Amino acid sequence: MDVLHARCCGLDVHKSSISACIMLREAGRVQKHQHRFGAMTQDLRELAERLQQFRVTQVGMESSGVYWKPVWNILEGQFTRGNYFDRIHSDGLKRYLVKRLQQLGHKVTLEPMEAA
Repeated sequence: MDVLHARCCGLDVHKSSISACIMLREAGRVQKHQHRFGAMTQDLRELAERLQQFRVTQVGMESSGVYWKPVWNILEGQFTRGNYFDRIHSDGLKRYLVKRLQQLGHKVTLEPMEAA
């Protein structure tokens, strides 16, 4: 797999757990770190700390239902313009995130995300 972002993380969000795969590209080498977190607030804060420790700049999240909402609420302030959640696979989640990013002043449309 080609790593396109130097410090990225993929999250697979479930009802009671979150799987995180952090990929780091440094000096031409790729490191992969996999972690599993619970879904309680304390666990999500631990996830946020782990992402900060690895200096992750891009996060992709896949979720069904509404399980993504607490994850978004904890991580939202950690990522600035250009470093936000990308490649979301749930249509309802896509619409919510596009609307929220637009409220925050980002120029985002649903069309580019559809191609993901």
